[in-house]
Amino acid sequence: MKVAFALHRSELSLFYGLVTAVDDAHFYVSCDDRCRIVKRAAGCLLRPELGDTVLISCTEEFGYLLQVLERAQSSAAELSVEGGLTIVAGSGLLTLEAKCGVALNADAGLVVNTARADMHCVQLNLTGDTVRACWRDTALSTQRRFVSAVFDETLLTDSVRRVSGHDEQTAQSMRLRVERDWVLQTHDAAVQAESRVVVKAKQQVQLG
Repeated sequence: MKVAFALHRSELSLFYGLVTAVDDAHFYVSCDDRCRIVKRAAGCLLRPELGDTVLISCTEEFGYLLQVLERAQSSAAELSVEGGLTIVAGSGLLTLEAKCGVALNADAGLVVNTARADMHCVQLNLTGDTVRACWRDTALSTQRRFVSAVFDETLLTDSVRRVSGHDEQTAQSMRLRVERDWVLQTHDAAVQAESRVVVKAKQQVQLG
């Protein structure tokens, strides 16, 4: 390819050409009947791939790849920088949109700080080894809830439970321990046992 533009031809020149080879730190660009070895400039966020048309700036000693002008393939592109990266939208809204989905990979951890977060999804799947949540107030409203656990422990200071319809519990063994008093109020009560029913009291048992 020919020289697109040149400033001080003896010192600095701008070329555009094709990426013919890539190694860890350098790109080999074919332009103006020569193969030039350049480094990617810090401002070139889109990582060049083989066959891409790129803009480079060269001297006799070194050169930089400034920008990807045209991609050879429409496969997934990669935006990469050395070190950390901060994206700031000073007065507008930052939107990420992808028809095939958005994937976040954070090996060291993911931190989200916001005053309010709203999420809407048709189906939400969460998997992992451990989950911890600490809230001042929580509210859960659902039409149907299913909880399955090998072991479950709940610690409460006070608890109020209201069931407007039918409530049923099934267990192989159950023990209820109340340190002070226990009161059962009902319209009808029935205690059924196949073997025996035992009522014990250290002081007295009152019926009726």
